Amino acid sequence: MTDMGVPDGFVGAVVVKPNRFVAVHAGGGHNTMAPGLRAGVQLFAFEYPAAPYAALEIGHYFRGPAAGWAEALARDAAGDDAMSEDVSVDDLGYSYGNAHLGLRLGGARAAFFIQGGVSRVHADATVRRHRVPDGPTLLEVDVYSRSALRTWTPSARLGLEAWF
Repeated sequence: MTDMGVPDGFVGAVVVKPNRFVAVHAGGGHNTMAPGLRAGVQLFAFEYPAAPYAALEIGHYFRGPAAGWAEALARDAAGDDAMSEDVSVDDLGYSYGNAHLGLRLGGARAAFFIQGGVSRVHADATVRRHRVPDGPTLLEVDVYSRSALRTWTPSARLGLEAWF
């Protein structure tokens, strides 16, 4: 299975389907900042070319240098109007859990899927503030602090699975 989504990033996973009602997957991915891992279970009520399902997943992305989009998101989440260009997110990592409903379109050998729902995200970052003291001085200081964000957020994912 390969897919992309928010907060999942880009993931490739191995899927085991012990029966026609349950599929379990585990794999690795990347979110443009760092590698990560994800595992989950999908529960199917029936098998048809277009079949709804429920999915529960957990994942973790290791700390890495924050990409521009992640730094902008962190600034927005902080709600700090005083955050200016002299503030940067040096590294960011997060864990998440998804509860999704999805639709699988395809046959017994391959299928496209789309799913959406809600995610619980626990993010941690190192924030660097570059300070220049007032007055005539050549001293500049970088102040580092840890910042955490715990939130519920809408989430979605789409992908392709193939059975061998």
